[in-house]
Amino acid sequence: MAFRMLLGVAVATALREDKVSQSLEADTDVSQFMEYQLELDELEKLSDTPLFYTEKGGIFATAAQLLAQDSSSVLSRLEAGLKAGSNIVVVGAGGAGKTETILLAMENTRKSKASFDLRGWYLKKRQIDKKAYTTAVKADQLALLKSSESEVKAEIAGKSADVLFFDEVDLSENVMNGDELEAMKTLLLWGNEVAPKKTKIIVLHPLASVQPEVQELLIPLGFPGRGSSAWIDFSQPYSPAVEEAMVRGILSACEPAPTDAQVKEVQQYFLGLPSAYMPFLVNKDHVLDGLPASAADAIENVLKPTALSKIGGRLIKINIGFSATHEAREVVAKLRHNSEEKVSSADAAGAVASMVVEQRGAHFVIPPVMLDALNAFCTDMDDKSKKIVAAAAAAADEGSFSSSCSGVLTKLKRGVAEVKKTPSLLDEVPSDVDAWPFLLRVSSEKAAFAKQIWETAATLLWSPAWATSFQQQEEKSRLGIHKAGARDAAMVAELAARIVGQGTELGDLIPLEAIPGMERATCVALLGVLKEPSVPADVAEVGRAGRVHGRRGGQAQSGGS
Repeated sequence: MAFRMLLGVAVATALREDKVSQSLEADTDVSQFMEYQLELDELEKLSDTPLFYTEKGGIFATAAQLLAQDSSSVLSRLEAGLKAGSNIVVVGAGGAGKTETILLAMENTRKSKASFDLRGWYLKKRQIDKKAYTTAVKADQLALLKSSESEVKAEIAGKSADVLFFDEVDLSENVMNGDELEAMKTLLLWGNEVAPKKTKIIVLHPLASVQPEVQELLIPLGFPGRGSSAWIDFSQPYSPAVEEAMVRGILSACEPAPTDAQVKEVQQYFLGLPSAYMPFLVNKDHVLDGLPASAADAIENVLKPTALSKIGGRLIKINIGFSATHEAREVVAKLRHNSEEKVSSADAAGAVASMVVEQRGAHFVIPPVMLDALNAFCTDMDDKSKKIVAAAAAAADEGSFSSSCSGVLTKLKRGVAEVKKTPSLLDEVPSDVDAWPFLLRVSSEKAAFAKQIWETAATLLWSPAWATSFQQQEEKSRLGIHKAGARDAAMVAELAARIVGQGTELGDLIPLEAIPGMERATCVALLGVLKEPSVPADVAEVGRAGRVHGRRGGQAQSGGS
């Protein structure tokens, strides 16, 4: 039973690669785009409370004051733009606190707002459901918009608010096409023409915000470019001072007060990630009302779980699956695999806008709370979600695979030792085909564990059921027999003989292109086992006369071995 349990652990904790390995380009099919719109709409309906609103002047007073004093903060820059009457670009991933912060800024500057929602306008005009709002209708949308010029201009001009928001102008199944870009340009031109004195804000989703054509379109129309103070990306993390004040505010009811170390613990885990703090800053579902008196309990049992719930699940699917470029997903994959990986600012821009990655000085990092959320999501997600966030899921899989590999193999080593003592234990282990991909992956990617994998494989292959299971695997060459050194030559040769004798083609086990790099001793040992009675005569003849013999066999014989 022990070996069965240990192998089960290996499969459960370290095998997801074959299910999520395919990389998804920065596009979605129509059904996924429909789902994106529905998910995003549902999420944005929940955001109707200004930042700090429920506790304004109370537990978050210091945080609010520091945020207002920080001229580089999102709130300060937004308020400065509103006061100046300048055009503003707002970039907001789902859950970043965009609506909450804008509501606070409007309140602080005493400005009123109105919106023109392009998608809503088109759907109403055509009397169709939002599920029909795909690339297929965008040419018709542009034509209808242009033919309705007088009507649309009158609607824009008739809005009496101080600030005019252009919403849902960038919804696209992929990067924006020519019709979509032209519709955006047309609306902004009309806004400048009929409402020249109003502050105009265009709201972009992460995918469109990093599209070069979008940025090239905006600047000639009087909108800011990326990097300017009026280009406001809501994924920007809170400063350490603001974050500390927020944490102390959240835990202000705890007795005794949280220690500096406990506050630091939260800061190091959240790294200023706006979405992680949002439930507490608006007291979502009264999360602040029932905090434990102990700061340690509050941190471990409320703050961390609540943040993970907030930023995981649907937000990951929206922000990585739908709103991220292929380059952004690749950055996530690299940083998941190696937190010290160097990535370019250009490639990282989409990952930052998607609120998964933060820029810290010259480096890009994934906050620990986001790493945990990614791991949890990729463990529990359904098949549809796996397709949507394939590259990111593979990234999380790589991280969990690397971190768990050593521990799992230690347990397997003990299990193999038990089976060697009591071979009948192997009968208790179901010939689960999912175990082989894990073993093959370790052997191909983790050279330090290759010998242990060969020993484990040799043990499993005592069972006819496990031998049959191995024959069903693709890329059997990942077992890496051709990589064996002289010290392991006899062992891998015996293993090869067993595998070939059980029905696997020799060519599937040792790739032709790998033969020139094989150790001489390994070739000699393989030639020897090809003579074993267990190896079918036709296979042995091919091996001796062909691939192995042709490259290394002659060397072995001429060397006098």
